[in-house]
Amino acid sequence: MLGSDLTLNRHSGRLRGRRVLLAVVLLMLVSCPGWAQAPGEESEKESSGGEGATPAPTRESTRPNVELSTFRAEVRPDFEVVLPTGAIKQHIPLRFGRFGIDTTLGYAVNGNQLDGDMVFSYRLGRFLFEQRFFQMVDFEDYVDPRFGLGGVDVFSDEEFVVRKRGLEPRISAFVTPDSRVGTALKATDTFEWSLSEEELVDEGLDLRPEVFFIYDNMKAVQPNRALELTGTAGRLSLSERFRNSFTNPVSLELQSRVLFQALIGDEWGIEEHLSFDTLIDVWRDDLARMYQLGGFDSVRGYAPNEIKAVRAGMLSSEVSRRVLRSWDRSFTVRERRRVQVHQHRVFVLNDVAVTQKELNLESKASFHGSAGLGIGTVVSIGRVHLDVSVAAAQPFDIERLPVAYVRTTLFNFERNL
Repeated sequence: MLGSDLTLNRHSGRLRGRRVLLAVVLLMLVSCPGWAQAPGEESEKESSGGEGATPAPTRESTRPNVELSTFRAEVRPDFEVVLPTGAIKQHIPLRFGRFGIDTTLGYAVNGNQLDGDMVFSYRLGRFLFEQRFFQMVDFEDYVDPRFGLGGVDVFSDEEFVVRKRGLEPRISAFVTPDSRVGTALKATDTFEWSLSEEELVDEGLDLRPEVFFIYDNMKAVQPNRALELTGTAGRLSLSERFRNSFTNPVSLELQSRVLFQALIGDEWGIEEHLSFDTLIDVWRDDLARMYQLGGFDSVRGYAPNEIKAVRAGMLSSEVSRRVLRSWDRSFTVRERRRVQVHQHRVFVLNDVAVTQKELNLESKASFHGSAGLGIGTVVSIGRVHLDVSVAAAQPFDIERLPVAYVRTTLFNFERNL
């Protein structure tokens, strides 16, 4: 039960939320020595770009784009296909000096979901100005968990239409070559209609002011020879959601993402994902949304959106080892381009999530976990790398067959990301 947590005074909650936002911004500004750097003295490595963009690439190493807005932070490939979900994503980065355009398109074949966004960015000294436009349309297997008298109500409908579109201006300042602090205002126009019941499920404008801190020193080591990623990237954000006007608060939320990748010698690699999302407070329980986990992008082995919570923490680990070096092959194709089939590997994976369905920190916590094995290989043509992997994950707490995933990702380091 949500109990007294949902009966707090609306105006005192808004005031507390704004004080927290201001305190976070001030703390970030005064704690970073790079803020004293003059606008003309920023490192030559810095460049404009998306949320994960900081330094520009060199021929010895390059900076990949890191996706920090999803529940599991990932190095963003130029193209990706994941089965059995049928998720297809394409990322197109363009740079024109200080000006950048990042376009991302996605389509979930099995879920009948189509989404896309475009980010225009401009770098001016230590400041980065961004304008994002986005839209999502979904037509199938709609699950919308909300708060209810029993703690959680889940609205489910197999015949529905959901459309979300909006814009998000962002401004951030680099405090070091690898970190920046910023603020954003996201406006989302939502329309949800049930075809089977012929009724309006939800319609309105969500306003979400946010402050965030980003750190990213992820890089691709010697991308002209191999696909090897190392570094740390993370995002911490605090946001307050309003419905239709700033006088109608809905919820206050905290989100954090951390991605760590390292190479251990010539044989071993480690990849760690740490995420934590929580609703700090709720004023409109009829509008507040819960977090949904499960599937390839969070806890593997579970069905997409199978796990629902108001507070969720996840640790995802993957340890890989290079094998079968004697199977490495290379040959030359047209225009004397050298093709390599190499970096064969085996890996073990483990996902652990701790969730709560009530705001009370002392409420019951649920544990969800899975483990699995996988194999992979890389096909390289110069600085373009195609990574193909197959893995299977088995949940700990559910009796079901392991879920197999096939992932194909393309990284094009010929571009200056």
